[in-house]
Amino acid sequence: MRTIYTPAVIDKATEDRLWESGIIVFDTCALLDFYNMTEEYQGIMADILKYLSERVWLPAQVAYEYEKNRKSAILKPISEVYSSQIIEKNGLIKDLKGLISQWEDRNYHPYINDTKVAEIKKALEEIEPNIAKIKEIVSQEYRDRAHDIQKIPNNDKLADAIRALKRGEAYTFAELKDILSEGEWRYARQIGPGYMDAKEKKGVRQYGDLIIWKEILRYANAQQCDVILVTSETKPDWVVVDETKEDKTADKPFKEEWGHLRRDLLTEFEEETGRIIWKYSPKDFTDKLAEIYHASKDELQFYGALGMIRDMLARAERERELRKNCPPTSLLIRCGACGELFECPAHKLDFEWDGVAEYTDRRMGTEAVYISNEICLCARCHHHIDLTFKVWEYPEGVIDYQEIDVEGGELDKPVDVSDYIELGHYEECERCGRRAILNDMGLCDDCDREFEQLLHEDD
Repeated sequence: MRTIYTPAVIDKATEDRLWESGIIVFDTCALLDFYNMTEEYQGIMADILKYLSERVWLPAQVAYEYEKNRKSAILKPISEVYSSQIIEKNGLIKDLKGLISQWEDRNYHPYINDTKVAEIKKALEEIEPNIAKIKEIVSQEYRDRAHDIQKIPNNDKLADAIRALKRGEAYTFAELKDILSEGEWRYARQIGPGYMDAKEKKGVRQYGDLIIWKEILRYANAQQCDVILVTSETKPDWVVVDETKEDKTADKPFKEEWGHLRRDLLTEFEEETGRIIWKYSPKDFTDKLAEIYHASKDELQFYGALGMIRDMLARAERERELRKNCPPTSLLIRCGACGELFECPAHKLDFEWDGVAEYTDRRMGTEAVYISNEICLCARCHHHIDLTFKVWEYPEGVIDYQEIDVEGGELDKPVDVSDYIELGHYEECERCGRRAILNDMGLCDDCDREFEQLLHEDD
């Protein structure tokens, strides 16, 4: 069990277990940061959230804060990066002219040769109209982007995906009072999370991070699940930072701990829930998804990380549905050429069996093996895949074992071929109609026994 002395690191085996079944929790800042993406990538991120929805859960406090700050987050890029004034007021030409004035004053440094100054002035005269044109183009593009952003609240794909996610229940007023009381005690001792907010926020707002943390603890304990926490938080009340420059009395953490959840938070989580939690930034989160789905460099360059992840998750969703709905009479095969998982109905195969006796000296008669070689085509790329079906018969008339070999692909789900093979010399019984190995009178074993009993009764 982790203690406050255990370094804030995670080994690969533990991380693999975490990603195998851990629940994904986004905090408010991570959700709002998605609005810094272009509209195209917001749509891709919305798709990713939909495909991950079975594994994602949001604290009620996160859902509340998201709705409260959503519109301002959407419009934030307009004021921060798309202000046309940033371009229109650019002083490149003015700055160059000021430098030229300095260079023309030969009494003081900086000094440039008169011939070179003349060359610079001539070049400036040539580029000045082009700089004005560039400003005009960029300013218009910035105004267009700002106009596009202003329309997002009315068609917000991210909001639709986020609102569809599972979420927790808000605390009652009585429960909230207890959390605020605990928060006063924690903040006085700089125990995270949230004490940094006390400097800028008042009232209940300063305890928002602590409320989120308590919700995560409650949910992980009730569900007995590990947690993948996706957050943009970098403040020392959440993560390990080196504070020794500002505070000489502070402990210097190991460098490998920097940016990870604080030791006391990791310890508290494990002590209260018996499970594990690990923190990822949004970029680390998407990088981990790319790693899990084995993205190649070509895929990452062509689709981009988010596009590749979206497509991989879409494929995983299709495959889950395919496995869920695949009938027992169909095989599932993964194509070795394109990687597509597709359904191959057994009734569409020929099943031309060749049988040979393998062992003739066994106690219950001869053991025979039947082999049928089939071909199917990938539903996506039409790649030829060879299937070899083998059935062992022992004792006579009974399937003892069956096997399917695949060349050119990989078998994901087999099928029982007993309905597609007739063992031995089976015919319909003259008396009961059941298919079986018949005697000279055309009777199956059961009917033959009944016939013998009737003969004995007559005697």
